[in-house]
Amino acid sequence: MSRPLILIFALFLLAACASKTPPDAAPQTTDPATSAQQDLANANVDALLTPRSRNNDYMATESCLKTSDYDRVEVLNGEYLVFHDLGGTTWLNKIKKRCSGLRPKMMLHLGVSKRQICVGGMFAGVQNFAGTIETMTASCYLGVFEPISKDQLQAIKTFLGVR
Repeated sequence: MSRPLILIFALFLLAACASKTPPDAAPQTTDPATSAQQDLANANVDALLTPRSRNNDYMATESCLKTSDYDRVEVLNGEYLVFHDLGGTTWLNKIKKRCSGLRPKMMLHLGVSKRQICVGGMFAGVQNFAGTIETMTASCYLGVFEPISKDQLQAIKTFLGVR
């Protein structure tokens, strides 16, 4: 075989190998369809929270909740938390910036100051497995607490695909 043919063959093999993506490589781009679906879900959630009453008798938002006032926190997704208080009020918290890795059924490690949690308060999602921490999200920050009805919560869960 002549030297030019060997060089061409070697270049062809090199180009073919370089164009293949390793099987364990993660995709580098975000799926526009997934992003659009998330934006639509958030728009639907925002629409559900728009006051529809002529009397405008919706309760005001809160910037802080006392830790003694709520008994359960529910993670809906990386953008919304629900705090269920002992008095029957349900509080929706839209996280300030999407919390990467936060998923439903995760427990929260909340930063508590003066026995309350407030807007801008730091937290992290924790996934436990057999009593040990399996996964922990990056630090995330609470938004404002907005009271919602049980019907609004159910509608939000439906829009977000949460059970």
